[in-house]
Amino acid sequence: MVEYSSSLKGMLHNAFDLMLDQIAALKREPNEREEEGLVRALGLMVTGSYERAAEVLLPMTKMIRATEGATGLARTTRKLCTIAVLRQGLRQIRALSPLEP
Repeated sequence: MVEYSSSLKGMLHNAFDLMLDQIAALKREPNEREEEGLVRALGLMVTGSYERAAEVLLPMTKMIRATEGATGLARTTRKLCTIAVLRQGLRQIRALSPLEP
């Protein structure tokens, strides 16, 4: 398995957290596409594939920004991965992969 720098890991953890903050600021839970990408990114980080997680997160940033001003977005009825569940997943990843000083 490839070892990634602490700075890359920290940057991705923070980017993931920021995306959750952006969605929360819109006063909603992740839609299906966001949920899919966030769960995939979490899974990639769990397996140590930070480079691939970055490839998933980058386009998601643009997708979330694009929904900020949109009205009449389809609300998902699924509640599989709420922001709280995704934050818990991130906390677990951070605990499993502490950043070196």
